[in-house]
Amino acid sequence: METNRGSVSGLEFGVEFSESDDNNTTTWYVAKFELNGKPTIYRSLSRGEVHDLFKDGDELIVAGKTKDKLFRIWAYRNLTTNTASHPSERSPRGRALGIILSLIGLAAFVVLGVLGARGSFKSIPNAYYYLWLLFVAGLTLIVVGVVFLRSDKNQRDAIKAIYYGGHF
Repeated sequence: METNRGSVSGLEFGVEFSESDDNNTTTWYVAKFELNGKPTIYRSLSRGEVHDLFKDGDELIVAGKTKDKLFRIWAYRNLTTNTASHPSERSPRGRALGIILSLIGLAAFVVLGVLGARGSFKSIPNAYYYLWLLFVAGLTLIVVGVVFLRSDKNQRDAIKAIYYGGHF
């Protein structure tokens, strides 16, 4: 997790579009600026959130990652206007969802193991199809749960960085 602090300069607003595999287009509202001499970008699905957050000269503390020489903000604190992207304590919803999905996925593997060890699946018509489906569903839930947990950790680290200066 990287942090940066400085005054906003060269503020420009824009719009970016991204298309998903199912041909849905997402509109991102973007604020690009220099912060402490470093090119920085903040993206949001809300136009008002981007246009009302930053003004040239605002003093910011930001946390995020640099990708392709562009610092991408995950969390910010505007010291000039006393606003922030997140409260100092984050809701545990993402973490709880990640844990629940991972546990359901693990439970699917336990059921799969018990059925396989007992040979119970032999009496079920098309049992291998159902066992394969249970395996794929369990693995998918575990992966999605881990993604939620990782995303939640990154966001918590970014929030800690903007409030506690990266010392956590």
